[in-house]
Amino acid sequence: MKIINSKIKKINILWIIALLEIFYLALYIFADGKNLLDSDLSGEMVLASILNRDKELVLAKNWFYTTELRVLNMQLYYRVFLLLFPTHWRIVRMCSVVAMHLTLVGSIYYLARKAEIKDAGAVTAVLCLCPFGGEYNWIITIGCCYTIPVAIAFFVPALIEDISERDKLRLKSKDTCLFLILLILSVTGGMAGIRHLMICSAPVFLAYMFLLIRQYMRGERISIVGRSIKRVVLALLMLIISFIGYIFNVKVLSNYYTFQNISGTWLSDFDLSHILSRFGELCGVLGYRPGEAFSMVGMQSGLALIMFLILCISFIYFLVNMSKYNDSEFLLVSYSGLSLLIGVVSISLTDWSDPRYAIPGLMLSFMAIGIFVTKIVACREDEDYIVSLRKQRIKSICSVVLIMIVGLYCIKPNMVFYKSQNTKNLREAVSFLLENGYTKGYASLFNGATQVELSNGQLEVWVMNYVEEQEEDGLQILEFSQDKRHSMNMPEGQIYVLLDTEENALNPPYALADHLVYDSTGFLIYEYDSADELYATFD
Repeated sequence: MKIINSKIKKINILWIIALLEIFYLALYIFADGKNLLDSDLSGEMVLASILNRDKELVLAKNWFYTTELRVLNMQLYYRVFLLLFPTHWRIVRMCSVVAMHLTLVGSIYYLARKAEIKDAGAVTAVLCLCPFGGEYNWIITIGCCYTIPVAIAFFVPALIEDISERDKLRLKSKDTCLFLILLILSVTGGMAGIRHLMICSAPVFLAYMFLLIRQYMRGERISIVGRSIKRVVLALLMLIISFIGYIFNVKVLSNYYTFQNISGTWLSDFDLSHILSRFGELCGVLGYRPGEAFSMVGMQSGLALIMFLILCISFIYFLVNMSKYNDSEFLLVSYSGLSLLIGVVSISLTDWSDPRYAIPGLMLSFMAIGIFVTKIVACREDEDYIVSLRKQRIKSICSVVLIMIVGLYCIKPNMVFYKSQNTKNLREAVSFLLENGYTKGYASLFNGATQVELSNGQLEVWVMNYVEEQEEDGLQILEFSQDKRHSMNMPEGQIYVLLDTEENALNPPYALADHLVYDSTGFLIYEYDSADELYATFD
């Protein structure tokens, strides 16, 4: 019993808070998840259902990917839980999000254990799961769009540390298994696109190079430098393999799957102030938004400013006190800083203008905050009792503040999820469709895949766009977030067309009053006996 109690005492309470965050998120998605959808999030679920339907392993030939190719991503979790709960897609989303966040926490814990920074790892895990603001929540907390790439980015340096800690690599042992895992993660990361190289492969190689140079300049023992050389070689090998995977993505996979790559990316003018401005936009990602200062919105914006300030101080403290950081701390702060820098520069100097593309680097940079906080509150054995007591108080205050932030978000979820599409009205329209026996129809990109998820897969939606031209109007089947077969085959039998009020205001030819069957809560539904009758309205 004493042994069990001693182990419990060694568990940082922040790891428990991280798990409680996941538990709360699961409850929130189950209670209100049906109102927290958009076409991007639902598209991943529809993709998973098509993978199950076509019995494909990872990649779907019959799918129009919205952006990059999904290799190791959320569709793998969705498809497993869709097999378990085929008619309850909200439960599928809840279970998949929980499994994904547990994977993220597991990766952080693995890295923290190998780097011997468990307290800093606990802070990192809590911050990664903390629902800072609308953009962050949409991409990470609920959507998990970048969560697997970030989990891999935490996992890879832990693997390198694990492999390199032994003097000799042995075949048919744990080392071989770890190396194969590293190999698979590297090549599949590259196959998904350039993102893995930007947030993981290149930064981790550069960080290990900086560590090697640091050790050499400090005259470290040959054994220590030798191990660092081994890690540099592993990181370089990972970088090369990831690049090979990326070339395979561009030259081979692009011929078989429909997705976007960076071949059409344009460089913009170099402007240092623009880079700094982009870095400042991360504050908005963390939840800052205009509004009344003395309100819940103002409180959230204040917390976002504090987090952004702590992030800046963490990196400044590292640059000024670099000698106080041990090798593991130096490596991880360098790694996270490089990943964040590459992300910010990429959205500053290219047409990737959305600050959400820097979110993976931002999540990795929470390690810098975790290490900074633990160094500030760490108590040395030779310290004065009063100083040690003050640090313990600071540590307690930091824990209480984190608990209050998480608790505030739990009590006031609408403050956090303000960017919700609020699909309540669309859900009512979908209920009308199901009650009246509709199964196939047309809708815009913003309402297409969402209908499929809200109907638990009972509706099949052709994602279309009304094209208004001088000579001829028409319906364009979009090559975005839908089944490829929709571009070749029209739906059979009775169909519907769902429009929101803004789309209906464009007065498309098929918005005929005598075909209107539903007009409520911001959506209109038109009924046609066949797709041919719908297309005949353009004649």
